[in-house]
Amino acid sequence: MKNVNKRTNEILKVVSFVITTIVGLVLFYFKIRKLDLWPYEMKSRMLLCCVTMMLLIFCVYLSMKRSMVWLEAAWKFLVPMAVLFGILYVPQRLLIYLPVLLPMVMLTRFYGVYAGCFLHITAAVCYYFSGFMIMEQMIFMIIMGITIVFIVSISENKILYLLASVLLLIISTILNLLYQYMQYETIHGIPVLKQLLPFLITLSPLYIHMAVCRIHSLRLSGKLKEINRDDYFLMEKLSEEDAITYYHSMEVSDLAVRVAVSLGLNRDIVMAGARYHEIGKLIGKNYVTHGIKLLNQYGFPREVIQIVKEHNSKMNKPQSMESAVVMLSDTVVSTLNTIMESRGIGNTNQAKIVKNILELRLESGILEEVLTDTKEYLRLKQAFVQVYL
Repeated sequence: MKNVNKRTNEILKVVSFVITTIVGLVLFYFKIRKLDLWPYEMKSRMLLCCVTMMLLIFCVYLSMKRSMVWLEAAWKFLVPMAVLFGILYVPQRLLIYLPVLLPMVMLTRFYGVYAGCFLHITAAVCYYFSGFMIMEQMIFMIIMGITIVFIVSISENKILYLLASVLLLIISTILNLLYQYMQYETIHGIPVLKQLLPFLITLSPLYIHMAVCRIHSLRLSGKLKEINRDDYFLMEKLSEEDAITYYHSMEVSDLAVRVAVSLGLNRDIVMAGARYHEIGKLIGKNYVTHGIKLLNQYGFPREVIQIVKEHNSKMNKPQSMESAVVMLSDTVVSTLNTIMESRGIGNTNQAKIVKNILELRLESGILEEVLTDTKEYLRLKQAFVQVYL
């Protein structure tokens, strides 16, 4: 999808969302038609479903990052929606085992809390007005959904996540017991235990995600320690064959790491990206392309390769804060060295020059993918300026 321009990308997103809305409303319409309703009531229910679906589409669209390409946006949106609509046609006897809240977990994870909440509201409203759920079930679904949205939002904190998962199971058990008593004026333990299974399935993707991230983090940490060593063979080779580039890279790395620590970024990824951002000069003039090939050849982490790819503002916009920090550090170091060579160190206001460089970069739009608000820009600028005060 690299060849799809930004405007076309946005149009494709909107088209895919509109088509999904139409298909969803058609599916709900056929469910509503089976109910014994007055024509006016049938139309009212369809109108409520339509408004709710459009709110969901709008919320997800606003939640997306502008850098997200259409194909990536489509599958992250369409899979939860397919599950949402597919639940309508699951046999009644299997519903007790069905993780109804799984689509909301998926969309919350992909697009954020607001998108997840709106998907949940969409599901609750559409399920109720299509006759798929009764009022008590809809209330139960809303309460559990709010709880799960909270759990997904804190899933990065392992201790809180585990405690919240236990809380979810307790709430689910209590609500199921209350629902049984309200409906049948009696309580049976087996159905309650059966209904805990869907919630365990609902949370399982988050546990899997945590495990995968932990494994990747351990592997990444080990690889970064290896390649960041001063005696790593590529660094030694650069030092021997191109001393100017080597010392420039080390200077950029020193600045980038200071800024990364100030911003709370991964210092090891930033250090590696800065040290190897011009490693391709060992091969030829097109150092970005050559550098990417070289780092791929020696199994460098994709996070580092991405920084090498994005550090040159003439070729690619940074897609992460780590890339932005290395790109700006490279620009700052090169610019300051050039100015100081012509004016001398005593005649150079380094902090002012750094401010001007960052303002020019912001105005050029090169940072638009990583800086979403003014506060982030001010933090970034302050972190750079602080080094030169």
